[in-house]
Amino acid sequence: MKRKKTREKGTRCERKRRSATDMFGQRARPASALTSIGSGRNASPSFAFRGNRAKRRANKTIEARIRPGRQAEQRRFRMEREKESIGIYEYLETIGVAKSAALRVMSQATMQFEAERTKMGMKLDGSVKFDEKEVRKVVEFLQSRDIREQALGELIMNFPSVLAYDVETRLEPLFMYVEKELGITGTEFAKEVQRRPSLLGLRADENLAKMVGYLESTGSTREEVVEYLIKTL
Repeated sequence: MKRKKTREKGTRCERKRRSATDMFGQRARPASALTSIGSGRNASPSFAFRGNRAKRRANKTIEARIRPGRQAEQRRFRMEREKESIGIYEYLETIGVAKSAALRVMSQATMQFEAERTKMGMKLDGSVKFDEKEVRKVVEFLQSRDIREQALGELIMNFPSVLAYDVETRLEPLFMYVEKELGITGTEFAKEVQRRPSLLGLRADENLAKMVGYLESTGSTREEVVEYLIKTL
């Protein structure tokens, strides 16, 4: 009798288990299975992300404890760069560059500076950098060449790359070539530069000399060559 009751009870439990399986599509996981989620290969992305984030946080804490001097050095370097940038922006405002255009001007000039120095064979390490000293060199040279102070800011905003040109190897040779080879006075060329700032992008020993030689070889007079260069470049 007891065996029969036990058998009937087991049968009822089995029926309940089967009905629960049919209802939910799968059997409920035991507690031991739930605790293993996130620790194996089939871990869900959320569990994996939490684990990786915790590891990264721990690594940062360890690194901060091991190398506090390096972080202070990096922070000091950033502060020095920010101070230099503020100084350049303030200087640009004093020569007529609008505050809204200062960031664009410096961005383009910095890229041009790196390209120019790389072409000259210089390594872009800490010894060669684009700072207020370089900007002042160019500005003072342009002022010495009769570029009106009122027009200087507009010229730089229209042609920011000029701030990156080396005075001794690029700008000064250009003015000398124009005066000696083309017969244009410095004052006349300064007026043309204020109207067309892109003229400052010419290289005396490369593209300008080649263009002049080609135009003269086609029978153009020196006056026609000058007129062509001033109006088309």
